[in-house]
Amino acid sequence: MALVLGIQEGRSFYLNNTRVELERISTPTRATLLIHGPVNKKVTIGPNHRTELEPGIYAQVGTGSTIDQIKVALEAPRNIKILRDNLYKEDY
Repeated sequence: MALVLGIQEGRSFYLNNTRVELERISTPTRATLLIHGPVNKKVTIGPNHRTELEPGIYAQVGTGSTIDQIKVALEAPRNIKILRDNLYKEDY
């Protein structure tokens, strides 16, 4: 089962301590994520296939996305902590 986050351009979420920023929403079905951390990289996600963000952690665009906000469907092992940026800052 996937975790779905609604997110706007410029906002972030965290996979444990790795920051993932929504850089750009190209269309309601395509977006670019920046993964900050030891290995900085840029990935494009869409609705038809899962994209690996980190080993064993996958993302794709969820249904109901718009040009203002996409829904990111995340699949990750249960031991991975996933937090929105505001909750991460409160937690740490």
